[in-house]
Amino acid sequence: MTREELLQLIADVQQLQSELDEVEVKAAQGGTPQRLYEGLSAFANQPGGGVFLFGLDERQQFQAVGVGNSQKLQEDISHWCNSEMEPALRPEFTIEEIDGQTIIAVEVSEIPAEQKPCYYKPAGLQKGAYIRVGNTNRQMTDYEIFGYASARTQPTFDVEPVRD
Repeated sequence: MTREELLQLIADVQQLQSELDEVEVKAAQGGTPQRLYEGLSAFANQPGGGVFLFGLDERQQFQAVGVGNSQKLQEDISHWCNSEMEPALRPEFTIEEIDGQTIIAVEVSEIPAEQKPCYYKPAGLQKGAYIRVGNTNRQMTDYEIFGYASARTQPTFDVEPVRD
């Protein structure tokens, strides 16, 4: 994400005074927010993925308040994505100083259909899989989980031509 894209995303959130379908805002002044797994799962399961914006406070009209410790925040999120989510996620980080405050954008890509649904491992598939509905994260129903799992296809490498 470029600086200009980040500035535009922040401007959109501030203008609308709301999180967006693909954007979740967290203040993170006092450390890494808890329960990030809901948003990680929802964004990974959503077409196009999503973005966390750390360092904006929705209680203060989405103004830049900065993050407490940008290094620790990145380490914590990387750990969650690698160790706590199934399948593991590989987010992209963008760090910028805006209005004298450090803002971190974390882009979570959509995972391939054959790997969905992404879920929080400690809670298990039934309780740890989420989808994004508007600007909220909602736990998937058994029916939604079944829909993702049943849409998976068998590998087709056995029908590909063999070279030479």
